[in-house]
Amino acid sequence: MRTVGEPNKQVCFVFDLHRGLPLRATPLQARSRREPLDLYFETDLGREIRELADRALLPAAEALAAGLDQGFACALSVSGTLVDLLERHAPDALGALERVARHPGVEVLSTPYHHGLAGLLRDTGEFLDEVERHRDRMASVFGVRPEVFSPPELCATRPMAELLSTAGCTAVLTEPRWCLPRDLDPTLVYRSRAIQVLLRHCCLSDDLAQRFFTPEWDRYPLFAETYAGWLARTPGECILIGLDLDRLGDGGGLLSFFDALPAALGEAGVATATPSAVLASHPVESLGPDREVGWTAPDEGETWLETIFQHSAARALERAGAWLPDREVWRHLSSTDHFRSMAMRSGGCGRRQGWVDHPTTVEAFGRFMRALSALEERSASRVRSRKAAVTLRSLPPELAFVFSRDGHPAGYAAHSLAECLEQLSFTADEVIAGHLDRQDFAHWCRDVLGDRVLAEKVIQCRNRNELQETMEKRIDELEQRRRSPSSAGSPSTL
Repeated sequence: MRTVGEPNKQVCFVFDLHRGLPLRATPLQARSRREPLDLYFETDLGREIRELADRALLPAAEALAAGLDQGFACALSVSGTLVDLLERHAPDALGALERVARHPGVEVLSTPYHHGLAGLLRDTGEFLDEVERHRDRMASVFGVRPEVFSPPELCATRPMAELLSTAGCTAVLTEPRWCLPRDLDPTLVYRSRAIQVLLRHCCLSDDLAQRFFTPEWDRYPLFAETYAGWLARTPGECILIGLDLDRLGDGGGLLSFFDALPAALGEAGVATATPSAVLASHPVESLGPDREVGWTAPDEGETWLETIFQHSAARALERAGAWLPDREVWRHLSSTDHFRSMAMRSGGCGRRQGWVDHPTTVEAFGRFMRALSALEERSASRVRSRKAAVTLRSLPPELAFVFSRDGHPAGYAAHSLAECLEQLSFTADEVIAGHLDRQDFAHWCRDVLGDRVLAEKVIQCRNRNELQETMEKRIDELEQRRRSPSSAGSPSTL
């Protein structure tokens, strides 16, 4: 018996694909024959990318191509980093993706080139540059400059929405959890001023990304006909299903599921469409005040970054980005891969689910901070005052200032002078008093940061307020010295 879907409802399948460069356990010593990226990242990835292509990308491209010929429509979000890796190590897989991307039933989406944190940081120029570079790359490889923006983790923010029109984009994909009000219906089209907004349907996305592979699920195994029926019976204007493209090659029958899905959708009366096709039938001027959305991130501090490791690393990355002369290594450090590995729970809406043990997150954070610290220290000779830059740099965990009470760690540590100042605002009085009595702050400033001037001033501090004022003034002095032309080549007073 045929089930007929709502005539005006369309389903958008969005496939995301990204791979970043893995961090080395310890950065290499600088050598003239090595490229800068080689010092911090594992760049010999031929075997891994070849395995990804054979296991997942080529079979997925074949399945999508067959579905497209049956009237299936979808969208692809492919990072510039992944395109670079495929071009170097698996050109046949890139060619297969290109053939899919150029099909009339496929829309290529915009995203930051390195699939990183650019949109979550305050440097709007960096965000615009990442988006424009990605659009250029998509034009050169896939023949199109995307107009619909798909942020990493679909975490859209107010600055992103305000800048997208400048970046040549007309719409953004996101999730209800990043929007205000929080109870938005994910099956409706919204707007943020002149930008159209589509919301991913997390439940129906996770049916494929997570529950599909779970034998304990009461609907296991899931068949294409069953899923098509769910889509047909879901009310609303559109349904956005997000899924990592390489998930199709993970085994468990998902590839066979997608082979059968186009026919099942047709039998259920469900039409698939690209995001732009859906948005074309819902022009922004026709969406009234009740379809206007606000944003919760990053203005209210809510993003997909959840752990103390992720927040510490992101703040360190942002501070470094404000002065580093060489941007390319920094941009690769911004990749979501590194920050996902610092989470206690991997996965999320439309992504594979898994739990990560604490030692793994500690190691991931350590790798990141060692790389960033080495990058800042090596870059220090290229700014006005090397000593100021070295004092202000990020630190690896083994050099961090560990706050403690009665000899026991308080649960957090400062990986830079700036982070130490931030943490003083919430550290208990007795913890600060104990460190001052033992002169721990002064020893750290002198022996680790190499700042004897600050160490001598910190010794004189008697409480939180004096310590905060002293550190804040010194940070301002050092930042001014680092960027001031008058300090170039002049004797240092550090």
